Amino acid sequence: MRARLWLSPLVLALGLGLLAAAGLAGPAKKGGTLRIASGADIASVDPALVHWNPISGPLEFATCAMLYNYPDKPGPEGVQVMPEVAKGFPKVSRDGRTQTIELKRSYRFHTGQRVTAANFVAALDRDANPKLQSRATNYLHEIEGADAVIAGKAQRTSGIKALGPYRLRIRTTRPLADLVSRLTLFCPIATNTPLQEIDDPLGSGPYDVAFRVPNRQVVLERNPFYRGPRSANVDRVVLTVGVGSEECRVAVERDELDYCASGIPPADYAEIAAKYGINRKDGQFFLTPTFGTFYFAFNHDRRAFKGRGQIPLKRAINWALDRPALVRVLGYLGGKRTDQILPPAAARAASIYPLEGVTDRSLARARALLAKAKFKPRSLVLYTRTSVRDAAFAQIFRFNLKRLGIDVQIKYFSSDAYQQKVGTLGEPFDVMVQGWFPDYADPIGFFTTLDGNNLRPTGNQNYAHFNRSKYNRAIEHIDRLTGAARRRAWADLDVEMMRNDPPWAPFMNGVRRDFVSRSFGCYVFNSFFLLDIAAACKK
Repeated sequence: MRARLWLSPLVLALGLGLLAAAGLAGPAKKGGTLRIASGADIASVDPALVHWNPISGPLEFATCAMLYNYPDKPGPEGVQVMPEVAKGFPKVSRDGRTQTIELKRSYRFHTGQRVTAANFVAALDRDANPKLQSRATNYLHEIEGADAVIAGKAQRTSGIKALGPYRLRIRTTRPLADLVSRLTLFCPIATNTPLQEIDDPLGSGPYDVAFRVPNRQVVLERNPFYRGPRSANVDRVVLTVGVGSEECRVAVERDELDYCASGIPPADYAEIAAKYGINRKDGQFFLTPTFGTFYFAFNHDRRAFKGRGQIPLKRAINWALDRPALVRVLGYLGGKRTDQILPPAAARAASIYPLEGVTDRSLARARALLAKAKFKPRSLVLYTRTSVRDAAFAQIFRFNLKRLGIDVQIKYFSSDAYQQKVGTLGEPFDVMVQGWFPDYADPIGFFTTLDGNNLRPTGNQNYAHFNRSKYNRAIEHIDRLTGAARRRAWADLDVEMMRNDPPWAPFMNGVRRDFVSRSFGCYVFNSFFLLDIAAACKK
């Protein structure tokens, strides 16, 4: 998958009754300019080349009207895919391999040109073309003919066809129930868009990119032809690049800027929380979960975790893990403790392993489980990156397991070498540490990394090398479901796996800490795209 590995030091959060839309107040005032600042520039405004981060993600969400998209809502509602340009969900053929989508006629680009099926065909073909090197190709392989385009042997994807101005047909090599979620990644473009990076994409959403000066500024203007259901409260959005975190914090407090996309100095969060409170209605400081999970993965190819006789060891480690200590690595309000695979927006409430820290009771429970393991290792090898953060995670893990009588040998690698090693079958590690943030909000983004049928000699994202036929079948069964039944089934499978055969020891969910100006109103945090620019307003 084009999965976003959550490797930046971006904040994750304590369980403070986090309700992701705190701060949304009364009817939105129209007009004004939303002033955003960032220390670093965005990688690109080209829809095929957008590299997700807390700056480019919100900009893309504001400027693109997708066939299917996420609503301007927080929490679980904000990650439930809805039709946008599409009239409804696809009509699926009996064999599940042909999906036909009817489009609304009301969408227009900021130029006034109508958004049609041809614009989506152009986007999908362009993203597949090897000249663009778009990471979105990861989600096209199951579409008929896409691999030929990706390989440079064709210009058009045979399985994608506009049957008329407002009807699109997509044929796949197998039933693809998450196709609507994948289509949230593809922004419609002009049919004559060149096969090279562009700096002036057509705006089809509430806003368009009016202009960009690399490393200096990006300006969004309201799309005058937008007639969709999403908000478009401010007249324009100005992103200023090159503003440091300290400078940005001061400017936000003075109401000279509205939002620090790169965050404020980590040492300032305690003061800001004390001064402004957390998640107050109409407040200025918000703490909200994102769609990511940090975890330790057990290598099921190794003797310590291979076979059902080693399930007690995996459960023992989950009982012995000091999750509060791991969260504290990221500082004040640095993470939301978890014992589940899925993030809060997709999971169901469950109490599986201790979240409050290691107690005499939890340690006794861990030792009792370890005693039931068929093989009781005296030492384990843990692979990690050389970053300060990941090294700290590894040291805490080693301390926790020492109390079980297990020594942990830590081996450090650069990020590139690390990804290559942990994705290779036969690599001699027992445990690895990872942060995972998929590219679209369907839970398959987590469970495809636990489907043993996807394992190959190298390049795996199933870092646990987990291959249980029971769960392979369950994952593939649920992946054929749709709607609410699909969401419930993923959440239930998460709890079942973590209770009965945990592939991981999850310890923390991603969280965003946002400080906004006193004139920033209508704060909405989408768990997937982060700050919802289209919903924001000025007081």
